[in-house]
Amino acid sequence: TLLPEVIAAYLGEHPGVRVRLADCDVEGVLTRVEAGEADFGIGPERPAGTEMNAQLLLDLPFVAVFQPAHALDALKRVRWIDLVEHPLIALQGQFTERLSIDLHVALHEQALQPTNEVAFMTTALSMVSAGLGVTACLPYAGSLVRAFGLRMELLHEPVLWRKVLVYERATSTLSPAAQSFKEFLFAHVAAQPDYAERRRPASFVRG
Repeated sequence: TLLPEVIAAYLGEHPGVRVRLADCDVEGVLTRVEAGEADFGIGPERPAGTEMNAQLLLDLPFVAVFQPAHALDALKRVRWIDLVEHPLIALQGQFTERLSIDLHVALHEQALQPTNEVAFMTTALSMVSAGLGVTACLPYAGSLVRAFGLRMELLHEPVLWRKVLVYERATSTLSPAAQSFKEFLFAHVAAQPDYAERRRPASFVRG
């Protein structure tokens, strides 16, 4: 949802550069970058090891996604405990595993048990649109959520944040074109008010 608009904007300014997007599931991002199949990869935070460099691109909170007029739509605040009362469609792999750990206390030790686990968020949104349940995602998927005619609300108790990182091989140097696109990507994200408004609040201790 984010990259197509970035690529289109970049090519508008750099028509002589060709940008190729290799789409894969989130667990394949590091593998493809390590194998040299891509100059850099964009994906959620994962253990990367010393052979990879990672830069923070986004740090956003989870939101609930549901149909208009759903029972969740009547709540002033949507909590995780409210979300899991309905059939939950989640992404497979570490997405659900990490959520289970993060939500162990908030769900009063109730296990996070998705009704369905899918590989791509588009599948989850299609199922929500068909009335088969609810899901959770990050706000950068907002344009896709709206395209499916769905509602999106911040999830509370707790507000959970996830980082999206840009990965590249520590032993290689980006080509001028790849470096130019990466810099454009970071500048584009920084200029988006939707992301700035949802940025994780800074915390500090004053002595």
